[in-house]
Amino acid sequence: MNKTYELVELEQAAALPWLRHSLGQGEVFSPATLETIERCDGRSYAILPGDLKPKLNLDFDGILGLDGGPANRAMAKVLEDASTRDAGCVVIEDEMSEKGDPNPSWGGRLLTAFVGRNVIHWAGLGPDGGDAAVAALNAGSTGYPLNAFVTSSSADELGLVDGAELDSDVVSAVVNSMVAVIVGAYDGVSFVIWERICRESSQAVFGNMSKP
Repeated sequence: MNKTYELVELEQAAALPWLRHSLGQGEVFSPATLETIERCDGRSYAILPGDLKPKLNLDFDGILGLDGGPANRAMAKVLEDASTRDAGCVVIEDEMSEKGDPNPSWGGRLLTAFVGRNVIHWAGLGPDGGDAAVAALNAGSTGYPLNAFVTSSSADELGLVDGAELDSDVVSAVVNSMVAVIVGAYDGVSFVIWERICRESSQAVFGNMSKP
């Protein structure tokens, strides 16, 4: 019997150490994002089967017998719904590739740019863009770590240009526009999300979709 996967709210005290662990391995947007997480209030969620108790302190690095297919479909739906609120783009740090590698864009399948030696990818968000965004999440990172950043700004507004060498201003552009962070979890099969709530807009991007 297939389980329904959905956005489940987590205890902050349980989720924050895993978020810190994942972001601690990133090199482009992650360092400034770590500072934001420590400074700002936020809420944490995971993509999990709906019958799991939402407040459990789950082993984020463990194998829970989750199914990546339903988790990906649920993540795609969450991102599509978020695009109707305040989400315009998801930007991904590629921790395995660097400038000069022969195929950082996976044969043109990924929008790709360079910040110094580091490689980043991105996907626009929209009502029909969830599957493409999740494909970019999965292809643009090995899953451990997966550090991705949901922004209110579009790729054009952030200054992202496919194939370009970007200057360091893109870091502040992404972090200042960031509404949420997505990291890999549960043996790389699913996702943990941290939503920033100390912003001028009080509208929740993810919170209204979560299981109570």
